[in-house]
Amino acid sequence: MEHITTLVLSLITAIIMSVSSLWGQPYSSPAETTFTTGTTTARVVNVIDGDTIEVMTGSSTKRTKVRYIGIDTPEPYATKIPECGSAEATARNKELVANKIVTLAPGLEPYDQYGRLLAYVYVDTTFINELLVREGYATVLMINPNTQYRSLFISAYTNARTQRLGIWNRCE
Repeated sequence: MEHITTLVLSLITAIIMSVSSLWGQPYSSPAETTFTTGTTTARVVNVIDGDTIEVMTGSSTKRTKVRYIGIDTPEPYATKIPECGSAEATARNKELVANKIVTLAPGLEPYDQYGRLLAYVYVDTTFINELLVREGYATVLMINPNTQYRSLFISAYTNARTQRLGIWNRCE
């Protein structure tokens, strides 16, 4: 199965490189990372905010920023005043992943415009992206082609808002 996943992701990367060169913008992934296929385990060394972490793999000393796919949490750094719920979302993310070993499953589009790895994040069998939405700390942010869990995330978000869970009990 891992061989098939690697093959499919390699093919997708080749297609992206071909298409992006037609647009005049070469596709490139950050040189310091090696996350282009399959899943990888890593240790969380920093929680930046509710939907972004830094990890290190194996004996590597290089940090890789990882942005959770499909979700968005309030920004603590967007303006001089943090957005409502940003402290709570960041704190919950820290409770879930800080200093833990996580499994990263990169999306079909593995990197964002800022060079961050885009991934679905798991601690053991807990799907962190979905849990943050389900508990009311994140909204849904789907960007093609990384839309695999659209229905799951929308259902979790709808329920969290209806039940006024997490930040939804005070942030609108």
